[in-house]
Amino acid sequence: MRILQCYRFLVGTKIPFDQWPGIIENFLQQQKLSHNFFHYCMETFVHTAPGTKTACERAAKENSFLGQIHIRETKPYTIQSLNNFTDASNMAKDQIYAILSKIYRRYGFAETSLIYRDIDFFSQRVPTPIPQSENLMIGYEGSGITLYRSCISRDSAIILNVECTDPHNVPDATAYADALGKLLPGVKCVSTTEIIMDAEEQAHYVKLRAQAKPLIAQAKDFFAQQMPETKGNDDPEEKVNISSYLKKMGKTYSYTYSGYRDHNYFMKKKLFNGHYICVEFASHPADPGADPYVKLCGLGFAHNIWADGFSPQNPKDASEYFAKLFRTL
Repeated sequence: MRILQCYRFLVGTKIPFDQWPGIIENFLQQQKLSHNFFHYCMETFVHTAPGTKTACERAAKENSFLGQIHIRETKPYTIQSLNNFTDASNMAKDQIYAILSKIYRRYGFAETSLIYRDIDFFSQRVPTPIPQSENLMIGYEGSGITLYRSCISRDSAIILNVECTDPHNVPDATAYADALGKLLPGVKCVSTTEIIMDAEEQAHYVKLRAQAKPLIAQAKDFFAQQMPETKGNDDPEEKVNISSYLKKMGKTYSYTYSGYRDHNYFMKKKLFNGHYICVEFASHPADPGADPYVKLCGLGFAHNIWADGFSPQNPKDASEYFAKLFRTL
């Protein structure tokens, strides 16, 4: 099992891309870290007029070290890529640094990724796989740092990943994230933990999911019996501050309220065995409800337990529903 502690710094356009590598070099020096490999991947979608050179073609012609153009067929585009994923060194780093200002101002690549691979976090070096260009938007899946710059979305980010292979001894990588965050003032960071299992572990989890299935069904039935099908009351409609009710319920029932993002309110509660009850409340601006989704989450699994639809009619409606929900949880 491979455990990745992932920290995504949402840089966007706050810092010019050609300044990102200097920030990473500063971070590595401060933390006394080194990396075994440096990779680049620059891509463009082929939709230019006949006779017009693409970004990859112009860059490859002017910089022979970039090598040959790789082709990947997707729908509806053909994707051209320049990368050095097979290089087992840091030789390309100085050459890429020398053309940083040209990557967008002159060539205009659709997406660019720079990868500092095999970083020795906690004085340990975990062997990492060769990168795959299809997944770089979410960051390189191994101990390293990915600089991801996109011209076609707002997802440009610096992604710090710290890998561990022992689920019983996962060192806390927060200190590394905090140190990098200090070099990126005003940049929001989103953290997650990802699990990558080998074939044997995947087969084991298939068996565990089969064993859990009847228990999940029992939990779902329990919610259906406890929670009311009808909601609302005879009082007039009134605006409800959903977050205030969730924060109150969180304090009462020991749930951590982690805010509103991507049209959802998020809450969780850690259980004695290290798993979490996670509750999300969907609330789109166009339809400001509080539809609950209950999950049981742990290392390598997330089971959907129960879901409901709820748009609070007024404060009394909200108070009664949320109190009933958290008692049931």
